[in-house]
Amino acid sequence: MLDALCFALADAKNISGHKIFQTNIYFNGATYSNFIEHCRAKYPYISTYDHPPFWVTIKVLEFGSLFSLLLGFERDIFEKVIEDMGMKYIDKQKFINSVRIFIELRNTCAHFQLVNRFRTSNRLRIDSGLINDLGLRTKINTAGISTYYEIRLYDTLLVLSQFESLKDIEKLFKDFYFRRCNSKREKSLMVKMFERMGRGKHSDWCKLGMK
Repeated sequence: MLDALCFALADAKNISGHKIFQTNIYFNGATYSNFIEHCRAKYPYISTYDHPPFWVTIKVLEFGSLFSLLLGFERDIFEKVIEDMGMKYIDKQKFINSVRIFIELRNTCAHFQLVNRFRTSNRLRIDSGLINDLGLRTKINTAGISTYYEIRLYDTLLVLSQFESLKDIEKLFKDFYFRRCNSKREKSLMVKMFERMGRGKHSDWCKLGMK
């Protein structure tokens, strides 16, 4: 939790350097005085506005940039964001850690990597509150002790279940395992894939929609 807090504080201190506060931005042979003017030049749908509202321009921000902006908000705004996501302000560190995990998953998908091989990076410490609340399984060290690092796809889905229903994923699993795997060999291969993704028992995957 201390690591997550340090990361959050560092991001908050650097909010003044966020791209939305940049000036004299060079793009396509011209220099624009601020982020809004740059967006009006770069994105046609924004150029239709003389004074584009923030809810329009914010759509151009990447997930990571949007998250960095969020970390710079005052408590009253951050509290409203967390409440809108179904959490309380006391869960701030769990929320921050969850979004960091999602950013890594999003990047894996965006770069067309195999999602069944997904692991969070060994630089991202998993919040102890998330581990205890969701029953996450982190990487085991050489002494056989669970660390606070590296969760696989199954546990990442458990983190996602705090905010989104996993019923569609549960249905997808059942369709493949019970309807499309027509032999013991195929089911054996599926079990090996499940193990790679974090849980070897098909019963665990059947329960995803209940989270």
